[in-house]
Amino acid sequence: MPTFLYQAKTKQGVAQQGRVEAPNVSVATETLQNNGLIVVDLQLEKSLAFYARNLSFLDKVGHKDIAVFSRQFSSLISAGVPITTTLEILTTQIRNKRLRTAMADVSSSVSSGTSLSAAMTEHSDIFSQFYIQLVKTGEISGNLDKTMLFLAEHTERSYKTYHKVKGALTYPIFVIVLFIVIFLGMFLFIVPNFVGILTEQGADIPFLTQVMITISDLIKGYWFVPLVALGIGLRFIFTPQGRSFWDRAQLTIPVLGRIFIYSNVFRFAESFFILVRGGVPLVESLSITEKIV
Repeated sequence: MPTFLYQAKTKQGVAQQGRVEAPNVSVATETLQNNGLIVVDLQLEKSLAFYARNLSFLDKVGHKDIAVFSRQFSSLISAGVPITTTLEILTTQIRNKRLRTAMADVSSSVSSGTSLSAAMTEHSDIFSQFYIQLVKTGEISGNLDKTMLFLAEHTERSYKTYHKVKGALTYPIFVIVLFIVIFLGMFLFIVPNFVGILTEQGADIPFLTQVMITISDLIKGYWFVPLVALGIGLRFIFTPQGRSFWDRAQLTIPVLGRIFIYSNVFRFAESFFILVRGGVPLVESLSITEKIV
């Protein structure tokens, strides 16, 4: 009979791990749940090879993961399933390991009497302040199922908008990169060949051609200067002053600036609307929206 390695938590939040024998994953999960455990991870023992190691950068929680979770949560709550049971069910179905681990912890906290919004606050790296505040509002108003449905739809729209903006920027970025490659190729390889031809013929070099030769010599002799400048620029951008400068510059870029403005206005308007509609006070809504844009 296959042996499964499991990681689980008790309803009190105590972490456990070990082995369980079962014919398949479903039976193994059921066995662990019958013993009062919340399954966090369950894999065949022989599958724990290199590719099964915990690579956190591959477990990034995206908009799609949050949207699927929110919609499933809303459906179960609307059907009358208790919150604790809903969390236990969803924890076993979530594919993203990082989100699954977080929800196992949330489930354990809720089972211990903590509110859902307070439990999610412990995982602010996954759930935004906007998300947590709306969940809290849904708990107070008693409309948690509708709130989670709103969050699912909002997250799905944000996901689609992100990909539309990304798609719109792909072509301009491709053109810019291609231009830089052609520019460097011309001044590193083509211009030096022309210099050799002109020198052999002893012809007078026109002024514009001389300018191009000078630029080519500068690029070949001081190729490290742009790299140093780029490094300094990136370091500056990661400072508060640099971030402010870069954000202002983005809004003034021809064509691309409009895309940045419209995408941010859309994010602000929709987020602010959902918060106010959910009953969050005006000032608090503005404060939360400030962190979203």
